Amino acid sequence: MTLRSLLYAIRKSLSKSFSNSLPIEEILSVGFLEIYKELLKTVNDKDVIIEIGWSLTNIAALHPSSISKMRDIGIHNQLLSLLNGSFEQQHQVLWALGNILSESITTRNELLEKGLLKYLKKVLGNRLLSLSFVKIIAWVLSTLTRGKPSPPESQV
Repeated sequence: MTLRSLLYAIRKSLSKSFSNSLPIEEILSVGFLEIYKELLKTVNDKDVIIEIGWSLTNIAALHPSSISKMRDIGIHNQLLSLLNGSFEQQHQVLWALGNILSESITTRNELLEKGLLKYLKKVLGNRLLSLSFVKIIAWVLSTLTRGKPSPPESQV
């Protein structure tokens, strides 16, 4: 079994968690977030990165309390560094970041300070985008500007 096929199987199991077929707590308890972070640092295969991003998207959506753990180990920073990748990679990474941002003002502020808007501007200016990608960018932008306290005006 290849790394990509293993990650695919995990992601599919996570997506089935919506129907409670695999408790997400099991995935978290064995250290998958830490494994994902290390893989994001070391792997250059866009398909592997997309699978990890998709899994992180599902974890953040299904288990919002996991977002503090993601923040503590710095997954959001690793995802931010991957926004220079392929179109498909950017799409999935932004979706994961959007889910993470939607639950954490602290992470929102940190990513704004690190220049997330600069990355979004670059993505918007580089190519014709699919409607689904534009929707994700719009959602991420709206997520960046909500919550109390509001982000500093100098960062948005």
